Amino acid sequence: METKSNIPSEIYEAILNNLHDDKESLVNCALISRQFTYRSQRLLFKRVVLDSPFQRSDKASSVFSPAETFLEAINHSPHLCRLVVDLQISDQRESSDPEWTYSEANSWIRQDLAIAKILPLLSELENFSIIGHGYLGRLNFNCWTEDLQSAILSKIPALRTLTLDWIRNVPLLILSNIPHLETLHFSNVNFNTDFPPAVEPLNTTKLTNFYYNSHSSSDWPTLYPWLQSENCTVNLKQLTHISMIIDTPMEATAEDVHSMSQVLRGCANTLKYLHICFSSNSELSSSI
Repeated sequence: METKSNIPSEIYEAILNNLHDDKESLVNCALISRQFTYRSQRLLFKRVVLDSPFQRSDKASSVFSPAETFLEAINHSPHLCRLVVDLQISDQRESSDPEWTYSEANSWIRQDLAIAKILPLLSELENFSIIGHGYLGRLNFNCWTEDLQSAILSKIPALRTLTLDWIRNVPLLILSNIPHLETLHFSNVNFNTDFPPAVEPLNTTKLTNFYYNSHSSSDWPTLYPWLQSENCTVNLKQLTHISMIIDTPMEATAEDVHSMSQVLRGCANTLKYLHICFSSNSELSSSI
């Protein structure tokens, strides 16, 4: 029989908060006492990472799918959905097989059916990240199931932070309705250049943080024209933090340099932090 502790809740909550990065201890605390369960679960499920399925070392014939397992967990315990604030979908897992080579065509996200069911259930989600594998191949947004694409686009309006990393063919529609967005992280992202329809009434986003990184000179031209269009709902004039790193062997065009200068000039009155690196062209610094 469980004995109720007389310890003030503030004390054990402070102790549990200090264990925020020790998942094993948090699980044990949740099992020890009901008093610890809710706080432990909040810390355990605040940030969830769903990466590719993998072969379990203890069961040679068993494949473990983090996405399917998480879906089962929140279907069994729906209250866990409200605890998730930060969700990351990742395709970065490596294989121990020496003959294994990454292929985006075989990405688990293309075949996955669980994520599209998970996203609508996360009512308190604020931070969302999709991370591709890297140099061996960008994720292809167009090749994901229609259900997954729709689930992602439906969840975007509630977000405060959006991170996209190593993805191509991302629809600009993803930026057309983001009234609460404060921070954008784009790393090696290529957009579908078809402009989305105008949103009425125009609900303009006032970003404060913009982080952009690319190893290809063709990425920025897929984004900037939309940012400067009349129908764009992303307001870059209130930025306080900017980091722009474009590391490419090709020279930047005069139009690219001018467009980046325009971004910086537009937020000159609010900017507090600036990190800018254009490895192959020194013209940018002289044009600001």
